[in-house]
Amino acid sequence: MKKVAVILNLNKQYDRYLVAGIARYVKEQGDWSLYLEDEPHLRIPDFSTWKGHGVIADLDDEELYKKLVNLKIPVVGLGGGYGLYTDNGQIPYVYTDNKGIAELGAEHLYDRGFRNFAFSNIAPTAINGWAAERENYFKDFVSARDCPCNSYAEAEKHNDWEAMLSNLIKWLKDLPKPLGLMAANDSKARHVLEACRRLNLRVPEDIAVVGVDDDPMMCELASPSLTSVIQGTDKLGYEAARLLDQKMKGEDVQGVTVEPLGINVRQSTDIIAIDDELISKALAFIRENACNFIQVEDVSRFCKVSRSTLEKRFKAVLQQSVHNEISKVQLKRALRLLVETSLPLKEVAEKAGFSTVQYMTMKVKEKTGKTPKNYRISSKKSIDNF
Repeated sequence: MKKVAVILNLNKQYDRYLVAGIARYVKEQGDWSLYLEDEPHLRIPDFSTWKGHGVIADLDDEELYKKLVNLKIPVVGLGGGYGLYTDNGQIPYVYTDNKGIAELGAEHLYDRGFRNFAFSNIAPTAINGWAAERENYFKDFVSARDCPCNSYAEAEKHNDWEAMLSNLIKWLKDLPKPLGLMAANDSKARHVLEACRRLNLRVPEDIAVVGVDDDPMMCELASPSLTSVIQGTDKLGYEAARLLDQKMKGEDVQGVTVEPLGINVRQSTDIIAIDDELISKALAFIRENACNFIQVEDVSRFCKVSRSTLEKRFKAVLQQSVHNEISKVQLKRALRLLVETSLPLKEVAEKAGFSTVQYMTMKVKEKTGKTPKNYRISSKKSIDNF
């Protein structure tokens, strides 16, 4: 039996999700004795008496890093990937996909029809470079579509709640509306929502807000409830355990990056921000019915215009065809079903509105580079963690 220390902050929901992924690997692949404590003074084992075989740890912790760097046993790192941690090959690391996270948030807001964007960031520190990565990738996405983007970050970490909100309010007040805004994480997104409330700005009509981490408590307690990018936290933990297992067996391993799973859409982005009433009506119909095998003719019939008129307006406003929008909604539904259910591929195709499994497979492969089966395997996540 391998003795493994898991050194994470169990008071954080995010870290508990990581532990769930580690536990899933242990149940599937090995019989480990886990050292796992939530009391602060017990969180790090006494390495002079605890004789373990491996460690999975948050390497953003300075005290912990200093204790681990000279250990003679295998270590796998989790965290932001910045600060004390250096990518020297000594400790394999499991990274979050900050590019994927930012692009999911930006694409969601863009698909909702927003053409003015903003990014609200946290105060920079030595260990949170991931936040700057998300902001830069978000800007890259909207810039590639010729859309403006404003950004804001606290100059320093505030202990004064009112001062922090006051600065945020000053920034939000003069931004162009309607506005699609992404925040570095759910906590910062909740700050934005509170600032909007004090400014009497309507969410999502004036400002639509997306967070990151899909923390149920943060997102549901927000007013309105917060749309958030779902990180692959279970898989982050699972991959960390897999790498440690290989390293304990003497194998050479490389760090990995784990992509996000999707977006949990709640009230903070529940709107289609299109000035063109016809296109807004068509988009609402498509999002409601795309998985019911509708065709372009069904959309034009619902909107009471000719197909050619609808297509011209769609191209002018959204720079894409009606068919592409239908396919996009169907594909998002298929990917979610692949991750969140064990339904046979034929049933996934039917529920997503694809005529055949072969056509769904082609679309999934175009988007992800993987077959539906391989996408499901690589993105597998316990539903219990939502």
